[in-house]
Amino acid sequence: LIQKLRDEDFLRWEEKTDLCVDFPDVRITANLNGQRKSLVEGCNGPGKVLTLAHELDTISDTKSWVGNVREELLQEHPSSH
Repeated sequence: LIQKLRDEDFLRWEEKTDLCVDFPDVRITANLNGQRKSLVEGCNGPGKVLTLAHELDTISDTKSWVGNVREELLQEHPSSH
């Protein structure tokens, strides 16, 4: 997981401050090399954060614990990645 975050240069991703109501969102929070970064994505417009969350879930097999929530969001918006 750490290598994937490093490969994606996650700590340099731009933070979004948009706030949406009544839409699901995805948050990734990581502590790497003493730096903390937390990014959220939602507003019914999935992009890089949602795609990375799906890849991290695949690596860690979190679907076996939490179900297919992110996968369902990806299926609703397949053209966004």
